[in-house]
Amino acid sequence: MGLQTESFMSESEESYDVVFNSNLKAPFFLVQEAIPELEKTKGKVVIISSIGSSTASSKFIVDNISKAGLDHMTRCLVLDLGPKSIRINTVNAFMGKQGILLERRSSSSREQTNVVAFLASEDSNFVTGQCVKVDGGVTLTRVVTTLGSPTKK
Repeated sequence: MGLQTESFMSESEESYDVVFNSNLKAPFFLVQEAIPELEKTKGKVVIISSIGSSTASSKFIVDNISKAGLDHMTRCLVLDLGPKSIRINTVNAFMGKQGILLERRSSSSREQTNVVAFLASEDSNFVTGQCVKVDGGVTLTRVVTTLGSPTKK
């Protein structure tokens, strides 16, 4: 959940709480509730984040901070849950209109869900604690500006 604001100074405590409760608190306690079943099944957790976790934007500052928190939560939970054979990964999705680096197009939801399906499958049994960017290379060569359009570095 991203709430766009004018700047850091226009953020309210209420909007901060809404974003953090939705983006960070809810996934934290959802995973916690799922632990008994995940232990029985040696299950996997795939958290959906965004490239906002590693890009800066003054208009989505609280959202981006919460997404960075999700990425770090993934790494921390692996230390606690890995010994129980529970694997946790995050997908840093990007569905923007800037397009893919080489093909200059937007990502399809199928391309995003294929990565989620892989991380949830037995093919990924040795993958854990990873934050996988599904962004067509956007974060490699571009900065997402406050308006959401890319500019070259």
